[in-house]
Amino acid sequence: MRAKLSLVHTFPPFAFTGLISSEKFSLLITNVYLPPGGLISDLHYRWDSLEDHLLACYVKYPNIPSIMGGDFNARTAANWNGIIKAKWWVSPPYPKSDLISFTSRRSKDNRVNEAGVLLYQLAIRMNLNILNGNCPPDVPGEFTHLGTKSNSVLDYLLVSEDLFSNFFYLKVDNVQSSDHLPLAAKLTLDWHPVSGTHPIHVGLNATAQVRGIKWSMKQAQKYAEFFQRNSSESLIVSLAELSEPNRILEWFAHFSADLTSFFTMPAHLANREQPRFGAPWFDAKCKQARLSLCCIYNRYKASGAETLPPEYLQAKIAYKQAQKSAKHEWQLRRWQALIAASKLRSSRGFGI
Repeated sequence: MRAKLSLVHTFPPFAFTGLISSEKFSLLITNVYLPPGGLISDLHYRWDSLEDHLLACYVKYPNIPSIMGGDFNARTAANWNGIIKAKWWVSPPYPKSDLISFTSRRSKDNRVNEAGVLLYQLAIRMNLNILNGNCPPDVPGEFTHLGTKSNSVLDYLLVSEDLFSNFFYLKVDNVQSSDHLPLAAKLTLDWHPVSGTHPIHVGLNATAQVRGIKWSMKQAQKYAEFFQRNSSESLIVSLAELSEPNRILEWFAHFSADLTSFFTMPAHLANREQPRFGAPWFDAKCKQARLSLCCIYNRYKASGAETLPPEYLQAKIAYKQAQKSAKHEWQLRRWQALIAASKLRSSRGFGI
């Protein structure tokens, strides 16, 4: 499947939103990182600005489903009762029946902070549902951050209301490349848009929005070729012969789609070689260190202990050191090969 990714809006350095579009579906994807700590005023500024950022994206693409994920440094308690008992909570002006995805959510993290309350309130206002603790097999929600003293849920995946029922899988993976664990989710793409998905509903079709075209001699030639075609002549004849307004609009939509497809650039295929085979410097020592780290974490998870064992931190340091050494050696070999190729004046050697 071919898809195109384009940047929609940024909130540097905390968030950015992109549009993934293809022939079968379109999605708004927002990546977020909100740092911990700081003044209370800074906390509220970041969350208010994040909401403004989302509103700008939803107004621009009002009928496109959205996904938002990242590290929010927000702790949202074990259940609904825990979040509404927090001192920062303000009850939303909605009936409880409209909040069923929030009231039924469960998590292994019992603590709550002000950022967690702000996350809940933003999700309710934006018509977003939290997948953590709501989508199997992640029920109750697993820990996403592994600390030396305690574990917590800080990373979340939120989706718009019309996408919520299409997600059938969410799991916190056992890949310890950092102290935050990645979230893996799966969804079906045969959804149907729901009216009023976002708080500001504008009755526009995303395909009707005007997109800029970089002008060039080649583009001028394409325009000339298009208007020399019979379709442009038949458009004038068809509109002149039609009397019903709806029929005129149907023909206009048909020829507008023809014009749009004529000037649409082909989407680039994703390069899947790198994710499939991994980094070229990731050698057997790195794989062995990663396997050892995963084994320690799996034993800890099966034991039900509250804190990670001391050997986990040692294995994590060894894993990072193995990656650093392997990458350094690989870069050194490449550099030496380039020097040798330059001495031999061999152009083929530069493609190593």
